[in-house]
Amino acid sequence: MARNRKHRTATQQGIFGIGWDTAATQRLLLLLVTTGFMFVALWARLLPQAVSWQVGQRADRTIRARRSAVYEDSEATQNLRDKAVEDVPDQYHTDPTARDDAMRAVGDIFSQARQVRADEALPQALDKLEALKGRLDIELSDETLRLLIEAPDGSLERMEESAETVTRVTMGKSIRDNTNDLQLEREEVARRVEQLAIRGKYAGAVTEIASKVLKPNQIFDQEETEKKQREAADAVAKVWGQIQPGQIVISLGDEVKQRHIDMFQALGLMNPTIDYGQVVGMVLILLGMVLSLGIYCYRFAPEVYANFTHLVAVAAILLAVAFIYRFASQSSYFEALAVTAAATATMLLALTLGATMAAGAAMLLGMLVGLMSTASDVRMVIVTLLCAFVAAQAIVASSVRSRSLRIVQAAAITAAVNCLLLLAGAVVSGNIVQWPLLGAAAAGGLVAPTLAVGLALALERPLGILTDMGLLELGNPNEPVLRALLREAPASYQSSIMVANLAEQAAEAIGANALLVRTAAIYHDIGKTKRPYFFVENQPGDESPHDRLNPHLSALIVISHVKDGQEIAEHIALPPQIAAVIPEHHGTSLIPWFYERAKQEAAEGEEVDEQAFRYPGPKPQSKETAIIMLADSVEAAARTLEDPSPTKIESLVERLVQEKIDDGQLDECPLTMADIRAIKRSFIATLGHIYHHRIKYPDQIRQEAEEALEAYRRTGEIPKDWPLSGENVRDDRPQKPEVTKPAEGNNHVPRTGEPPVNGEAPGQ
Repeated sequence: MARNRKHRTATQQGIFGIGWDTAATQRLLLLLVTTGFMFVALWARLLPQAVSWQVGQRADRTIRARRSAVYEDSEATQNLRDKAVEDVPDQYHTDPTARDDAMRAVGDIFSQARQVRADEALPQALDKLEALKGRLDIELSDETLRLLIEAPDGSLERMEESAETVTRVTMGKSIRDNTNDLQLEREEVARRVEQLAIRGKYAGAVTEIASKVLKPNQIFDQEETEKKQREAADAVAKVWGQIQPGQIVISLGDEVKQRHIDMFQALGLMNPTIDYGQVVGMVLILLGMVLSLGIYCYRFAPEVYANFTHLVAVAAILLAVAFIYRFASQSSYFEALAVTAAATATMLLALTLGATMAAGAAMLLGMLVGLMSTASDVRMVIVTLLCAFVAAQAIVASSVRSRSLRIVQAAAITAAVNCLLLLAGAVVSGNIVQWPLLGAAAAGGLVAPTLAVGLALALERPLGILTDMGLLELGNPNEPVLRALLREAPASYQSSIMVANLAEQAAEAIGANALLVRTAAIYHDIGKTKRPYFFVENQPGDESPHDRLNPHLSALIVISHVKDGQEIAEHIALPPQIAAVIPEHHGTSLIPWFYERAKQEAAEGEEVDEQAFRYPGPKPQSKETAIIMLADSVEAAARTLEDPSPTKIESLVERLVQEKIDDGQLDECPLTMADIRAIKRSFIATLGHIYHHRIKYPDQIRQEAEEALEAYRRTGEIPKDWPLSGENVRDDRPQKPEVTKPAEGNNHVPRTGEPPVNGEAPGQ
């Protein structure tokens, strides 16, 4: 039952329990090569960036500090001086005529209004309005002008008094000419008018007039202000600056100033030298990272570690991301590009080599982006790791069967997580939130799943792997071979679907690849399309072609559907993981019905070769094919149960699974006894749901009662289960005596080619 384990000699033992042989040598070389290329990708971080710029030139690249340094900070000094200058209040002198000018303007407005009102040469109100508008130096609204012309004399006087009062009070305030004081006081006029005994439209007119006549009464004194600012700037002492690792010294396109030259000299960029201590440290860190991923792969993804091609693919994907980090490091969108590249890589690995491998890669990519980012930004380590991990889970953990919908779902999740984590990282670290950067991260999250799926489909054949997306495509009922199976052997097709349902639930119960199991189960009997009517489920009526054939020939025909299936699988290039199920789901099982017939028909003393009635194998080599073998056997036998009660189903499952164990069919697969118990529980539960008790309709009960009564009249035997009783249906007919039917199963003799209760059908 457990997988046969090869003996490992002492000479094969290596570091951390990893075997040391030719395969280990290959992996060691891959470790060194991967580390070397990663170091090349990170070399730019270690090589000092020599600069030869002069003051006044434009920077042709962005320079970031790789280490800390102290320099005479002329920029900081200037900033302090600027701050001191800003702190100097503006100097003003008072305009002594401002108040009188405003009061005079109010009086002029009302004086001109009275003159126009009294002018008989202007009989029409519109003419008066235009005349008043032309006489005034201040522009007023038509509504206010109309009130000045049409208001009763008493109202006009109150308006004038109110306007003068508000203007006098407002002009008593300080109104500076280079600030928004004038606007603020104009807004305050309305509040002051509300406190007067004037309302409605007159209040609005007064507010407008008083606002329009206001003018600054404090005039800015440029000369005195500049004098005070010079005195404040001269009082500021020079300061020294501290350059932090990762700090931008100068940005692309900036003008080089003396401050930059001072910083370049402090950082040693004018005459650069290589820091070999950093080189050695970087190599050791990268070596440790790659080695740790290899150990992780050996422990938690042994199927990937065992396949050197898969390891090379992992290394190639990681190196591709490393070089993307390298070329994106000088971009202002580095963070968005980094999380997008990491998410794409882990989704690709999750689709091709599994979520476990993707999780390990996410950790390495997070650390790698930390090494690549300026000052080894821990924030980016955390953000990239989480974004990559969530992206991998989003693409593989979805229960959606449609590839398009799965991509859309993963894209939405990845885009949202990229934005949220980058935003959270910026907030926690106190950085400025860059909305364009978040938008780029969201866009990258939307693109990453599509790119990952496309790459996964392209890598399936070269890597010899089968992704969930590929399985979903193969499981499409519109696949030509499945349509052919449905058309030529519809019952076999339906049986395959039932086996798929049984096996999928069992695979989930033990943590096997449920999607692979389901897809493989659908294809496991495609060989029956060539001679469908030699299999009992496809035989109409009671006749079977096997009744007229020699049992040896019948067995040969039934067994041949395995070879036929393999030929079809090869013709349509079915992936090997699925094609393997076609022969392995039968293993080397015996076809007992034809074997027993052959023994009965053999001459006395003649030996019948049992091997001629066994499938050629091989036996199941994986958990998935073993599950399908058991599901196929159980499904075939379950169809023969006339009254599938829970007890009968449980007994049937226990017996059939034990027969496979006793026959040695599970000896070469890695199923454990715990797995087998879980599989049996799953089979029993699934079959219980499929064959649950159904309440009979009254017409069915009456028909069965009539048939039982007719049988009683013919034979005189009383059935055990009389179908018509007061408990089952209400009827006005006289109640029949309760009888029972013959016990089910004991006297059942299957016809040739029909699956019996206790075993696998010859057509399975």
